[in-house]
Amino acid sequence: MIHNAIYAPAQTNIYKNNPLIECIPIIESEVDFYNAIKTIPELPVGLWDYDNFSAMDYFSELEVAYLPHPSAWTLYLHFIQQIKSGYRSKNPLDKSGQCFINTVITRGNFGQKYAIPKRNKAHAGKAKCSFAKGVSGVGKSEVINTVLSCIPQVIRHREYNSTPLIMDQLVWVSIDVSASNSLKGLALNFFTALDEQLGTSYAYNNRALRNPVDFYIGAIRELCAKHMIGFVHIDECQHLLKSIKSGESATLEHLESLFNRIGIPMLMTSTPEGAKLFFNDNDEGSSPRVQNVRRLMSERVYEFEPIDINSKFYHTFFDLFLPKYLFTDSEVQKNEFRHRVHYLTFGIHAIIARLLRLFFEAAHKLNLTPENVNTGEYFSLLDKVYLQHFEAISLSIAQLRQNKAQEYEYMIQQSSDKKPKKLNTSRTMHSSVRGAKMASERSKAKLNSCNAEVHKNELQAGLSEHHQ
Repeated sequence: MIHNAIYAPAQTNIYKNNPLIECIPIIESEVDFYNAIKTIPELPVGLWDYDNFSAMDYFSELEVAYLPHPSAWTLYLHFIQQIKSGYRSKNPLDKSGQCFINTVITRGNFGQKYAIPKRNKAHAGKAKCSFAKGVSGVGKSEVINTVLSCIPQVIRHREYNSTPLIMDQLVWVSIDVSASNSLKGLALNFFTALDEQLGTSYAYNNRALRNPVDFYIGAIRELCAKHMIGFVHIDECQHLLKSIKSGESATLEHLESLFNRIGIPMLMTSTPEGAKLFFNDNDEGSSPRVQNVRRLMSERVYEFEPIDINSKFYHTFFDLFLPKYLFTDSEVQKNEFRHRVHYLTFGIHAIIARLLRLFFEAAHKLNLTPENVNTGEYFSLLDKVYLQHFEAISLSIAQLRQNKAQEYEYMIQQSSDKKPKKLNTSRTMHSSVRGAKMASERSKAKLNSCNAEVHKNELQAGLSEHHQ
């Protein structure tokens, strides 16, 4: 959707007389913000009396239910601030903005071979880049896209203070790293995102072209300057770990060259595996990784965790799908049932929502109302629904649960390692005499194995003598 620019004077002096900033409406109240993004369907009190066909209409409403994430307001404030900060030196009616456009946009028509310009010192290192991580299903992409949707994406300018200004400003754009992790795939995703919002045909014009890496880097940067893109969200960054044999795979260095070097704030989202992009040393040493961390994690790191079982958010989320007024005085309202749901789903938002919805549908179909349900039937039904619809997912959840336990054990071990250790002295308590050397774990295991074999032989010998 394209919004016609409506300018409101900036309250901060550093942002005044900048049309790119003054055209962006700001939600100043946290209450107004949450009211704008939450989607809480009201299920009728008499839902149990509805026939299954009519009830399905209400259950389908639960598919689009959305309870604002506790961090959504904070993310909104961060995104707005980063967008304004990035636009500060790109005012198209000022020398700094004109310099930015002239530096990035090359002479000639779009689509020709592009020579990468030198880094603009005025914008180098000024972009704020953040990183968000979390396992699939915890809602990180949904939260980020929901927050971004509260910011107008395309704003059309025609005149500012009696000065002609003909442009369509793309305030933010969200793209995915392609599963194949080719730079061309990333570029086509970028072109497609622009086409969907601006009505252009960049993806179609470049889909069949075979161009070098420099072309795609130059083309993306040119469009960033042409449409004054203010914020870039790049999702599925864990795919960057894949490497194409042809050498045309997208890398962190490409992202840094595409956006960071021209001063565009960027947020990358990934599964925890994607953190290896920053912290694992490569064959050539660790220096390039340090540089990536400094530039591409220069702002904030957002960690999205599964819902905590003791949080208010979890209980509110639970009651959204299984309202108390429809399960009065039933097992569903007991802590044991909520704990069971949390255990089965590991607190992952998407899985909780789907499990509760399918459970409610099954309970309604079987007419298991709170008045005629037997003790334990709700628990039994929950397990049956989970077994039927979540068999594949349950393996991943079991792995997550195991990894969490291992992480806890590791933390305990780290904590114990930090405790002061006693001096390893001899029985004489003389500090100048080195204590006895302890056997290694491997040696202990080998010794235990030998002892077990000896014990087994002795036991068998004893049994033989007993029978004789």
